[in-house]
Amino acid sequence: ISCKVVVTLFMYFLATNYYWILVEGLYLHSLIFMTFFSDKKYLWGFTLIGWGVPAVFVTIWATVRATLADTECWNLSAGNLKWIYQVPILVAVVINFLLFL
Repeated sequence: ISCKVVVTLFMYFLATNYYWILVEGLYLHSLIFMTFFSDKKYLWGFTLIGWGVPAVFVTIWATVRATLADTECWNLSAGNLKWIYQVPILVAVVINFLLFL
């Protein structure tokens, strides 16, 4: 069980890296392109994006993995289940790229 917890935490913190980079991109975009912007108004939203969105899809991945492919220790490349966490990370990267075209 400890190996599965470590892999799940690794996946969560890996995903939070990409989503906090997205938050930085959104914040910079709002500073450059939005004239009237309140930092406190969007702080909770940014925090929710940075910590909350990865928690949702990593929880879904861990639940599906525990249900459908519960092998000894979970590796990160287990068939099609990897798309559960790879697609949201890819979406964050693409949105960040599109913000500054």
